[in-house]
Amino acid sequence: MSEKHNSLIDLPKSVDNAIQNLTDKPTQTIGGILSDMFYLVFGGASYYAEKKHITHEHKLNLYKSKLEKNIEKIPSQNLREPNLQTTGQALEDSKFCIESNELIDMFVNLISSSMDSSKISSVHPSFSLIIKQMSSFDAHILLYFKKQPSYPICNYQLKYPDDSYRILMQSVFMPSQMEDNQLTLNKISLSISALCHLGILEITYSRWSPEPLAFSIFENSNTYKLLKDKYEKDKNIVYIQKGDICLTNLGHSFCNTCVPNNFNN
Repeated sequence: MSEKHNSLIDLPKSVDNAIQNLTDKPTQTIGGILSDMFYLVFGGASYYAEKKHITHEHKLNLYKSKLEKNIEKIPSQNLREPNLQTTGQALEDSKFCIESNELIDMFVNLISSSMDSSKISSVHPSFSLIIKQMSSFDAHILLYFKKQPSYPICNYQLKYPDDSYRILMQSVFMPSQMEDNQLTLNKISLSISALCHLGILEITYSRWSPEPLAFSIFENSNTYKLLKDKYEKDKNIVYIQKGDICLTNLGHSFCNTCVPNNFNN
């Protein structure tokens, strides 16, 4: 591969400079392959002709810079050429997520992990599509599971005198630093449902934590008290259906490969 081709001369100079070091370190071969992939996926004047081209160019430069820094951290003995299936697909999918710092951080981790022989066994090509289908809020929810793989979860249910019931709020998950109101809890519930659909998380109500205080956060929440005030009449009872939410095997590998310890925006 020629030096001229490695320099991405067909891209704007401001864009080319952000990835220039990749053509020199860790190796010219790897830098050249990544440069080619960036050009094939992001290259072409039409991308920068969009209404928000300045913002997009800035985001793309940050993307390349983050990737370069991650690759520099890989020990030289572990460095391998990027896998075309994983890296190419990740770059293609990431162009739809360029506005989200959280999702780009996960794509960076996925691509750099696919180039690290010590992590390659945990990398799967499907991770790219999973990230593409996530929201930034989903990414922040996964940070909790990066730190701890299992948590209590519950449904707030209404039981009628004839023992029938209906669910008032489903998949209630209360991580720290989240507001205790119905709007926020519904947003979290939607995120939980999406992550379960993607195969990252799973919920069961057949087992739960035996710790006495495990569900106290649900029992003491303002939302639960408001539901009891609203619905507990005529012998109706609002109660907590206890459950457990945890990472799947796929979720463990995904978090270890793609999810950083924190998002620095």
